[in-house]
Amino acid sequence: MALLMILAVPVVGRAQRDPPYEPTGPIQVSPFHAIASAPAEPTPPVVYTVGDGLPKPDPAAGETCAARVPTGHHPCWPEVWGAVGVPVYVAGSHMAPNGVPFQPLFALDFDFNIGLLPQKQLYLFAENKFWTQRAAVGITNPSQGKFDFSKREYDLELGLAWNVYDNFELRVYAYALNNLNRGDSLSRPFGFKDGVGLEGRYYLADADPYDVGKLSFVSLGYYPSKSMVAGDGAEFKPSVFARAYLTFELPALRSYLYGDGKIIAERAVKPRLLELDFGLAARPFSRMESLEFRIGFDVTGDVQAKTERNLLYGAIRIGY
Repeated sequence: MALLMILAVPVVGRAQRDPPYEPTGPIQVSPFHAIASAPAEPTPPVVYTVGDGLPKPDPAAGETCAARVPTGHHPCWPEVWGAVGVPVYVAGSHMAPNGVPFQPLFALDFDFNIGLLPQKQLYLFAENKFWTQRAAVGITNPSQGKFDFSKREYDLELGLAWNVYDNFELRVYAYALNNLNRGDSLSRPFGFKDGVGLEGRYYLADADPYDVGKLSFVSLGYYPSKSMVAGDGAEFKPSVFARAYLTFELPALRSYLYGDGKIIAERAVKPRLLELDFGLAARPFSRMESLEFRIGFDVTGDVQAKTERNLLYGAIRIGY
């Protein structure tokens, strides 16, 4: 006990003699403490532009390709995007490539794109449409009744797109309109139209450049070869064409209006076919933004033959 008291006396005496510490100059702060106490800078917003594409991740900041993936799209190669749709036709008729009109039942739409260079600078595209026909005498198996359908037409565009500058894009592609009914042959389809197309596009809106449903554009093009089918079923040689796809956002039900118009001239420059597709699209589920429902009206008019064909449809589409 006496030993503890002897050890404690110097400590207590020193505390009574030493004055409290007061700094005589500016306080030096470690740079590590300054970084820790500095407020975090806000994350810059993701800005969509067709020419520049999505912002690239910064490896120095520890970002990966998955760090900036809005609406499920991927800023790193390989880029794959498009949409799959199933339109069901309520009424109307469509002209087949062999010049025979038919009443479509439903179709399968497939828009597929794959990037050869990042951010949509150069990519391959394929647009397909498979048409089915309503059941009728002599067309389908009568034993299936009203639930039967016949494969009728297969349309295909396959080409290459190049982002030249800013929102400008050049396209070159081959198209084929294939009639799937056999006609007089028991082994192969009868009647088709095909050719080559050149197109220059300018994209208008600042929408997601990978969202093909909402991406508005205007374009001019030319068909150097070969043939198409007119509204009266006759074959004609196309030449120049103009197209516009426009959308308008609506606040209700996460919806928008869309309109797709195209005028095709016959050689040399003589207006022939007018194609219009317009309607209402909605993406009502916030957790499933890629799921879309459409109600639309499709009109094809032949300026020279003075014919018109209309289709009323409802469709389900899924973007990817």
